[in-house]
Amino acid sequence: MICLICGRKLSSPKSLELGYGPVCYGKVSGSLKAAKKAKAGTSHPVPEVPCYDIPGQMELKDYLADL
Repeated sequence: MICLICGRKLSSPKSLELGYGPVCYGKVSGSLKAAKKAKAGTSHPVPEVPCYDIPGQMELKDYLADL
């Protein structure tokens, strides 16, 4: 079986059960900590993804309420 996100071959039983490798699962679940933990010991660091609060940005529920 391959990862549903990146297409790499899955080998661990947990990854086969989830359908994602540990790094892709961390990205999908929003857990950068899980992604970093999965990448620990490799030479490729997982970049931090900043969360910005954009002034004036509407939430989806507010937009849909106006329709």
